[in-house]
Amino acid sequence: MQSMIRVHTFLKYSRLQLDEAEAALLEDRYDVCLRKVADMGDSLLKALSAALPMVKVNFLAMDEKAVARCAADLSDDPADAADAASLIAYIRKFRDEAPIINAADAKAEAENACSAAGRAFTIIHGFFN
Repeated sequence: MQSMIRVHTFLKYSRLQLDEAEAALLEDRYDVCLRKVADMGDSLLKALSAALPMVKVNFLAMDEKAVARCAADLSDDPADAADAASLIAYIRKFRDEAPIINAADAKAEAENACSAAGRAFTIIHGFFN
């Protein structure tokens, strides 16, 4: 019971961070948008970690394949788990990247990141419904 409360708490954080990223995108604050998306990726990994308390590994340090294997334990469809893992890996990369100088490139990257974050949230949230 306690682990499901933690899962839903991290999902709530993820949704909040996605909302903040989308708001930053609308305000043309692309650097803030990308940071919020990266934070959302961390929250989604923490939700997976809370759902699998028997896995005693730091999910934030896992590679994409390891995350996909753990997500597959929660999903009926291994393709969904692999998609979620690749989307999370994609959105988390913005934590360490240098800011994009060109405004047009920054906007396109932020839009792609928000779209990927939304798809990742939908997939991960679906594991728990």
